[in-house]
Amino acid sequence: MVNTTGDRDLQSIPRKLPRWTVGVKSLPDHICIYSLDRSTLIFSCSSSGVISLLTYVSPVTYDSPRYIRSFHLFPQQTHLAIQSFLVFNHFIFLHLQDKHQNGLIYLFSHAGALECAPIELSHPVHQYLADENRLWAINSVTHSVYYHAQPTSTHEIDSVFSNIEEFISFSRQSNFLPIRMSINQQSLALLGQDRQQVFIYNKQTRERIFTSHFSAGDRMNVCDIGLFPRENSLLLKFNLLSHSTAKRSLFIHFDTKNQSVGKIEEQNCLGVAIGPNKEILMGFNLRAGIIRCCM
Repeated sequence: MVNTTGDRDLQSIPRKLPRWTVGVKSLPDHICIYSLDRSTLIFSCSSSGVISLLTYVSPVTYDSPRYIRSFHLFPQQTHLAIQSFLVFNHFIFLHLQDKHQNGLIYLFSHAGALECAPIELSHPVHQYLADENRLWAINSVTHSVYYHAQPTSTHEIDSVFSNIEEFISFSRQSNFLPIRMSINQQSLALLGQDRQQVFIYNKQTRERIFTSHFSAGDRMNVCDIGLFPRENSLLLKFNLLSHSTAKRSLFIHFDTKNQSVGKIEEQNCLGVAIGPNKEILMGFNLRAGIIRCCM
């Protein structure tokens, strides 16, 4: 593994260990974690919109999550081009690609009831994310990052999505064009179009507080990023470029000093999410859908 600080060899990075594995009703293409006072909810979403809902208390106990229920957001659909899947205080949020439009937003209750008509986007968006009280997005035309307030009721939906606050913008001539992002309580991390450069910003001051290049050689590309809670350590997902039918992925945890401190190597990995205790939840297609927790 190589980055701008001259990191150590890949083989010497310690492996993160599995804590539990649990089966879900359909493939966990997308995973979202929603924290409650004393427990954590896992929302697993398949490419057809089937939600599996589970709960767990702590990954340290090795206890598997408890299954709650499953429901189908789009009973008449067999496949959806889901670009972003979010869960926040009042809604389940789906951002869908549409080949004839810029994309559609659907808002459901946590029980799966459709709360409003689909919202047509005025511009294409790479990705949406939610933090404690805002919805963040990357405009793929203007290369800007912006945010909305989160709607707290159906009556606020139209006004919320009509009010945009720009966070930062990059020119097309720039060497950095954002395509993926991750957020925690204090910071926003962006992955550039070259799939090697990462910027981290303070969400309050908008100051860039971190810049680095990451590479795993010619046969791997960085395809996604994650920020761990309460700090600016990074989880980078590298996809191995090969002719094999099994998709191989490498996850590397970089600490705040930009040194690799843990890795996970897996095949057929789908959705990934980082939990409130820095646990990593990973969805897999192993002839059936499973979610595994590693720390």
